[in-house]
Amino acid sequence: ALSNISRKAGWAYKFFRPWLGDGLVTSEGRKWQRNRRLLTPAFHFEILKHYVQLFSESTGVLLDKWSSYGPGASVELYYHISLMTLDNILKCSLGYESSCQADGQWNPYVQAVQDLTRLIDERDEYFPYYIDFIYYLSASGRRFREACKFVHTFSEQLIARRKEALETRAITSSMSRSGKCLDLLDILLQAKDEDGTGLTVTEIRDEVNTFLFAGHHTTASGISWTLFHLAKHQEYQDRCREEVEEVLQGRKEMTW
Repeated sequence: ALSNISRKAGWAYKFFRPWLGDGLVTSEGRKWQRNRRLLTPAFHFEILKHYVQLFSESTGVLLDKWSSYGPGASVELYYHISLMTLDNILKCSLGYESSCQADGQWNPYVQAVQDLTRLIDERDEYFPYYIDFIYYLSASGRRFREACKFVHTFSEQLIARRKEALETRAITSSMSRSGKCLDLLDILLQAKDEDGTGLTVTEIRDEVNTFLFAGHHTTASGISWTLFHLAKHQEYQDRCREEVEEVLQGRKEMTW
């Protein structure tokens, strides 16, 4: 409930802050409450409906890639799933076509996000790195700062381009004149308090980076874990397949 004020504790949030800033994951108190309220329209079902087709497209790219490996081939599940979920969140939150599933680690944004995630995990396991002064003198700390700078610049450039685009066309509450469904970035740029105050570029950047990380990392972990267990339990795999086939009724894509 928005009446509850989120409390964040622990070193993990401290380690994420240089990357995610004061987004919903790391902020607390009244700032969290305000930003959560302003972001509520992003989760309206009329907006979420549009994403189903994007999910299908990204999943199709993943399945085509796996099919090209041939029967019996093994794959590193989480790596491919995380690229698919990142592809989804980039499309849904920013309207950005990244080709990250095809480019893989060669995509500089993908590399930066993977480095940031790995470096935070490593920092959490080495107590001397809990001290900022020591950490940022290390090679890991320097790479962390470089990757943060890259993802921040990437987000700020996308925000600037979208802001300019919004200023040149009229946007309705649910759809632009071009027929493009509103995404997270549209909503962040147009969000206003009761007094007309909007989010700053830094606040928008923090929420964009938060959604890009939280929206693909945790989802990829959940999907990978589910597929792993389905592979180990054929009876449940068969039941899931039957349910999917019943819903699709011969169609290739899910609709809402």
